[in-house]
Amino acid sequence: MVAASATATPPVPAGGMPGANAARAEMTRGNHPAALQLACAAIQRDPQCHDAYVVLGELALAKPQGESVAENLFRQALALRPNDANVQRLLATALVPQGKVDEAVALAARALQAQPRDPATLLLAARIQLASNRLVEAEKILRAAVHFHPAWREANGLLGDLLKRRGDVSGALIRHRRAAGSNEMTLPPVGRPRRAILLVQLGAAWASLASLHRALANDPEWNVTVVGLPFLHSHYSDDSERHAVFGFLTEAGIPFVRWEDFRLEPGCADVAFLHLPYDETLPRGWHHDDLFRAVPRLVYIPYALVVVGGTENTAYQFNLPLQQRAWMVVAHSPRNRAMFTRHCTTGDAHVAITGHPKLDVLQNLDTAPGEALRREAAGRKVVCWNPHFDVRPDGSRFGSGCSTFLGWQSFLLDEIARRPDLFLLIRPHPLFFSTLAKKNLWSPAEAEEFQRRIAALPNVRLDSNAEYLPAFSASAAMISDASSLILEFAATGRPLLYLRNPHGPGLNDHGDLVRDHLYTAENESEIRTFLDQIATGSDPRREGRLAALSEYLVQPEGGAGVAIVRAIDERLAAEVSPVPVS
Repeated sequence: MVAASATATPPVPAGGMPGANAARAEMTRGNHPAALQLACAAIQRDPQCHDAYVVLGELALAKPQGESVAENLFRQALALRPNDANVQRLLATALVPQGKVDEAVALAARALQAQPRDPATLLLAARIQLASNRLVEAEKILRAAVHFHPAWREANGLLGDLLKRRGDVSGALIRHRRAAGSNEMTLPPVGRPRRAILLVQLGAAWASLASLHRALANDPEWNVTVVGLPFLHSHYSDDSERHAVFGFLTEAGIPFVRWEDFRLEPGCADVAFLHLPYDETLPRGWHHDDLFRAVPRLVYIPYALVVVGGTENTAYQFNLPLQQRAWMVVAHSPRNRAMFTRHCTTGDAHVAITGHPKLDVLQNLDTAPGEALRREAAGRKVVCWNPHFDVRPDGSRFGSGCSTFLGWQSFLLDEIARRPDLFLLIRPHPLFFSTLAKKNLWSPAEAEEFQRRIAALPNVRLDSNAEYLPAFSASAAMISDASSLILEFAATGRPLLYLRNPHGPGLNDHGDLVRDHLYTAENESEIRTFLDQIATGSDPRREGRLAALSEYLVQPEGGAGVAIVRAIDERLAAEVSPVPVS
């Protein structure tokens, strides 16, 4: 029995005395305190009030860690009405987070027997089977769900996820497109080139698509269109930042169509390539469900060669909706694909190991456009400093994010000032300054003082170039926070110092490359030692680093851009056209 927790007299609803119906009405309106009072009052008047126990259980279930309390309440309700399928379903929902899966499965089966077509019951039964890794049983339930409710998006999406987990990428694609609201599913007609669109939001991430764009443009079997879209990040305060990609594409001489001028509709393309997985940064009408409705196949080419660890970052890089439901995801190594195996809820059947286009642009690094920086360095060895934007103050020196900038900014400028033989090129993450401003971590005076100090030093420069290739070309070494540039710069074979934040998210499966073959610093002495090595040309880990790189970075003959096109052609050839939707 639940004790009444309300001492005040509950409000009397219009038209009658307080009761379970009034409690549910208040809960439906979101007024949980009033619902709690009314339900408790109903039980005080009638200890056998089944509906009041159900309301109290649902209120408990809505609270964090409320499953145990909810379980007790639902059991009391079931004791009064043992065959109530709705309460069986609710009790099963409360049991799963507590690890009581077998009983939850049995309850869901009883509820499903009583309500075989009820959407909520079908969905719960399927989710419980998935949670207990009973994939065959889950698939049967989900197929029943989409049979009874063919347009049910959530059930189609879950069925697609399950099909992909067991390796049926084509079957998954049918369901994922239906989950987005599209039934059309065809291959490109024979006799015309396949049509591709490349969605570009950031100039700094163009390297993720550059060699692919070139491979598609040089292939007579493909027509390719670059579509430029704004990057609607919450840390960007004005359109000059959000729309910077258009200036980049224009200056780089890359033909493109602005998103407002492109008709995103069925038939506009056979494949769409994306380099960012974040729906919130895309303009309205271009979110991933919108793309799924218009384009049969989405291919995700990650904007970063991920090295940062931590639960939050892992979810962002491996388990967002695009990464789960893309027709193909590009991986830069077997290690990278294995991360999708572990972290993506739809597994790795859609992940192709092709190498990454970012590595293609590093093949001719010595001839890359870094001459202006080299002239400015005037013979001094260039060290590129890569501060991350993820600054999260927590009372410690560096905070709990990836960035160590606020802890090292003064020391590094002082240290370089006394080393006239070195040249420090500061190249922060594109979101760096806007994040500091957004979080009020730097006052305008502090930002001006930092800029003034840089201007006063003859061997320091702030690099604001949209592309990082010139910085890579000119730099003899890099100093970096936890960042995707670690893996990319390591691919050059040049030395890199990782500034470890002991309170930060750390590194992922690539962390052993950093530990065993790069350099790490947590104190001033370790940074000085690294700078001494750069000044003298010493790199004791070079040979081991070069020997180990192939394990972390695949670089196929002809480049990753060509390998991606080849992988797509093979996947299309393996499919049957037209594919029936049932």
